[in-house]
Amino acid sequence: MIEPKNILRNNLLATALVSSLVITLILAAGVVPGHAQERESVQVLTQRIEAGDIHFYQLPDLHAGETLSIYVMGTSGNFDPFTALMGGGVNP
Repeated sequence: MIEPKNILRNNLLATALVSSLVITLILAAGVVPGHAQERESVQVLTQRIEAGDIHFYQLPDLHAGETLSIYVMGTSGNFDPFTALMGGGVNP
């Protein structure tokens, strides 16, 4: 026969576990946005540039609050990659 103390202890443990799970789910639901997020677009440009050349890209669809990531890599020992961002009023 099970002692009353063990039953009470098991019920208390089960109640604590279920309560913890419910609280965790409620907190997690508050962290996740309730609306569908837009699909992120990615554009990869891979080009070769020679000494003295300049490449100029315009990004008319880039809006305030969006993220722009730029990565440049030198493939030879005599090239130091350089990148710059300019305001929208600059003409090439």
